[in-house]
Formats: sequence, C-alpha cells, structure tokens
Amino acid sequence: MKKILPIFLILMISFYAFGMSVTQYIQIHKMRDGGYADTPTVVSRYGNPVETIYLKKLSDEYGEKTIPLSYLENYLNLLKDHPSYFKVVDWMNYSIAISKYLKSKGVSVDLKFLNALDVFLNKHLKNYMNSSSFYQVVIDDLTLTKMLGKDPSKFPAYKYALEAMKKSVNGKLYANVGLAIMTKFEENGMTVPKMKNIKKFVSNSMGYISDDYVSALSLLKLNLLDKENVEKILDAPEIDLPSQLYAYMNLCKIVGRNFQDGKAIFEKMKAERAPFGGFYVVGESSSISNSYWATKALNIFGVKFDKNYWKNLTASLIETSSSYPPNMLAEYMYYILDINSEYHFMKSSQIDSLSKTFASKMDLTPSLEAYYLAKLDFEKASELLYVIQKTNFRNDKMFLDIHTVLDRLFKGLNNVKEIKRNLGYYYDYVQLLNFAYEFGYKVDKKTVENVENKFLYHIKSSSYVDLNLLNASLSIERKYILPIDKKFYLSKIAKLKDPKSGGYFYNTIDGLLMFKSIYIANTMLTTLNGGKI
Repeated sequence: MKKILPIFLILMISFYAFGMSVTQYIQIHKMRDGGYADTPTVVSRYGNPVETIYLKKLSDEYGEKTIPLSYLENYLNLLKDHPSYFKVVDWMNYSIAISKYLKSKGVSVDLKFLNALDVFLNKHLKNYMNSSSFYQVVIDDLTLTKMLGKDPSKFPAYKYALEAMKKSVNGKLYANVGLAIMTKFEENGMTVPKMKNIKKFVSNSMGYISDDYVSALSLLKLNLLDKENVEKILDAPEIDLPSQLYAYMNLCKIVGRNFQDGKAIFEKMKAERAPFGGFYVVGESSSISNSYWATKALNIFGVKFDKNYWKNLTASLIETSSSYPPNMLAEYMYYILDINSEYHFMKSSQIDSLSKTFASKMDLTPSLEAYYLAKLDFEKASELLYVIQKTNFRNDKMFLDIHTVLDRLFKGLNNVKEIKRNLGYYYDYVQLLNFAYEFGYKVDKKTVENVENKFLYHIKSSSYVDLNLLNASLSIERKYILPIDKKFYLSKIAKLKDPKSGGYFYNTIDGLLMFKSIYIANTMLTTLNGGKI
C-alpha cells in the first residue's frame, strides 16, 4: 500500500501537463449533448496513448515538441506498474503500441515485460474467441510477435488473421474485420497473401473506408486501393482524431493534393488534450449519473450548469417512464429531482406526471426499498428513499417491510461477535445508522456513539485513506450531533488531493479521480470550514 501511492504520484507529476482548475478539469469531460460522460479515468486524464502517438508524429512533422518521448515512457511505466487501472484488452493494446513506437525511435524497450506479454497472449488467445475483442487481440499479438523479431506465421494469431481476411473477402465475415487486419499487416511490414477478388472486395468496401483514412493509407500502400478511389474519399474530410489527420495528410501527399488546413486542425487538437498532456477523445453522448455528479460538483464552485440538458432529460424521461422498471425509474428520478431542487427547471405538472408513474410501479413492487437494505446497498436505498419522500408516495406494506428489515439488520449486526467486528463491519453499521436517521427510525444515542467511536478508531489506525469512510463518519457525527475532530478530517482529506487538477481521489490505493469524489470531498470541506471550501 505504501509503495503504490508514491509511484502513482511521481508518474502523475512527471507527466507533461497544463495547469487547470478543478472546474476546468470537470468541463473537459463535457459531451456534445451538454451532459458529462466517462467519469475521469486514467485514459481521460492522461490521454489515449495510441492517438497521442499520432499527435506526436504530427508534432514532429511541424517541428514542435508538443509530446516529449518521456511522456510515452512514463505512460508505459504506468501500464506496467498499474495494469488494474485499465481494461485488459486496452492494457495490452496500449503497452504494445507505445513499445513499438519507442523502439522505432531508438529507445530501448523492456524485453522481459514484452516477452511475458507475448507468452500471456499466446496462452490466452483462445479465451477471447467469442468476445467482440478477439480480432483486436489477434492484431496486437501479430504486432508484438513481429516487434520481438519472431516469425508471425509460426503462431496461432497468424492463422486466425488469415482465416478472417479470407472470410471477409468471401463475404462470410464483416468487411471491417478483414480491412483492419490488412491495415495492420501493412503497418507491420507483413505481406498480405494473394486472394481471388481481394481488390474487388476493397473496392466494394468503400463505405467502411470513406472516413477511415488510416486504413485507406495502408490499403493504398498495399496496392489494394487505387488512387481514383482515394481521390473520392478526400473530398469534404471529417477529421476528429490525430490518426485521421496524420493519414489524411499522407494520402494527400501521395496523390498530389494540396491540403492547407492541417496545421489549424493540429492546433485545435493540441488545445483539446487531456489534463496531463495526451490526446483524449470527447464523446457524443453523456451518462446521466456522471452528469449528475458533475453538476453537483460544479454547483459547489458556483459554476452554473446548462439547464437545457436537464430539461431535455426530464422531457425524455416523462415520455418513456412507463417502459422503465421501478429501480431504474427511481434512479433517474433521483438525479432529476435532486438537481431540480437546486436549479428549479421542472414544472409542477412534470413532477406530478413522474410521481404518478413512480407510484403505480412502486405499488406493484413495494418491497424494493427493503430489498436494497437487505443487500446492504445503502446508496440505492437512500436514493429510493429520497424519491419516495419527494413524491409523497405512501404504501403501508412498503413501510412495514422497511421497518422489519431495519429491525433484523440492527439485531444481526449487534449479534456479531466482537472478534469479527472489523472496519467493514463498522462501515456497514454506520451506513445503516445514516439511513435510519433519514427514514426516521429511532436508535439509542449511546449505541450510535459507541459504533462511531469504534469506526473512527479503525479509520485512524489504518494508513489507508478512503473518502467514503470519512464521509460516512462525518455524516453520522453531523446527524446525531456528536463531537467532530475537524483537524483529523482535514488532514485525511488533504492526502487525497490531486496536485494537478485540484480535485480529490477516492482513496490512496487506486488513485481514481471522479466527479463524485470531487463533490464529496468539497462538500465535507464546506461542512468542516463553516460553509467555505
């Protein structure tokens, strides 16, 4: 535990970055529909390394030093030290792509790491056969094998690649799969075997190639795409990624077309990078939960949110509410009703409409709240309780079920042997106490004080810092009017601060910076500092 955080912070601080405020950090994740998506992850903070490599190629072409090689070296160290931060398929893809590029620039690569990855790929390749990522893994396996100086044709990935190309050419597999493999063959300096009708296949696949300039460039070099077809796809270009710009510029050079907008597009891409320097693709549509937490966080700093996003979301939910199961409807209503309490964008008729639909569904599933509690899913239980209270929903069976489950939970926790009462036990107990307070369920104050003291003891005894634990503890102390050790909380929260964005991590292990963690930390600071952040 003590080893992970210093490595993470050293890597983070060493990355090429621009200074920005926490609100700017949140805003870079704004989607085109006005909401927010992709709660900040390693990729959204440091950039997509594959696209960042192309941004570096463009940077070099324009004689600039936008992305230093050290950035990619540090990214590779992050991949090696913290593979759990990434999806396995992305982890392999990024590791291989960066290693290949660094090797092409004369930087020595970690052969021990790459050979271990090669063994892993060859051993587990079959496990991906029924997944949507199979051909991506095949392509990466080919690239790695070639990079290590081995003959790809002697390995299973080559056989799968040949079969896929043949099936695509013969119309038995999606055309884009065959095209992607052909593209990777060219990029790796490998020969695409002669196949009957392969040129006709490429010509008939122009719908896939029309905006895929990377594939078009490789297919042109393989003599599988003629210049006449290339000329057609160069008109009215749609370029959003560095890889597209790089390939498009090279296509223009090959066919002798003048293209003067490259530098302007490059400058735009430089300005749209992730906080720590790499290129990050902003998506089209948002996530409701991410938009909720982003809005809550921005509101703390007085940054007004675009009401139109929530107005449109409300209208859409009213229109489709009858098709949602009660648990999903309750979740979306929680987000909308809570934001409405701050921004007041809903009409009373809209609230009435959603409340009516919610009541009709809850009457059929009155035990939903008790179900959440029985599972110890206190977050969902609290959200549902909020909606119940906001819509004035009443159902005798529901309230009876909740009381019954609360009785059983408290009895069960009280009967746990002392030796088994660890940090997790007290965390569950404290969350239960927080819910009981919101529901109006009476608990003896001495019991609350005893549980909170034991919970704090476990938190203070650990070198691990977790925002959820701190927030649960502070919430209990506020609700039940218990003493608050302000200095303790401030010192712990300070250990979670991100030195670059000014936001806060969830804990000292995984380093995840999320809209929700930014909101929770700043809400706690506001409480502790008498209304000031």
